Amino acid sequence: MKNGQLESALKDFPNISETSVTKLHDILQGRAVGMRVLHVRYEDCGYVAYHGKLEKLRLNKKYKVSYCTLAENGDDATDYEISMFELAADLLHENLILSD
Repeated sequence: MKNGQLESALKDFPNISETSVTKLHDILQGRAVGMRVLHVRYEDCGYVAYHGKLEKLRLNKKYKVSYCTLAENGDDATDYEISMFELAADLLHENLILSD
């Protein structure tokens, strides 16, 4: 994906929906700013779900993402920088859901 070879990466995920492919393109082309996310991460021997928003795209191809747990509200969010490629991989592996 880093070399613009998304189509070859998609061969390993033949059941991915057209909607997910569109969202992958949005992430990799910097058009995902403003989208809301639900992101499942493995931490401390278990899975934790976070919700948040893609705030901006940095020059280093990392999105600024404001995350908080499902039990917290947006005022408790913590900002992270996450590579667009990591977000795309998490979407492919169904650990990330994007919504408008």
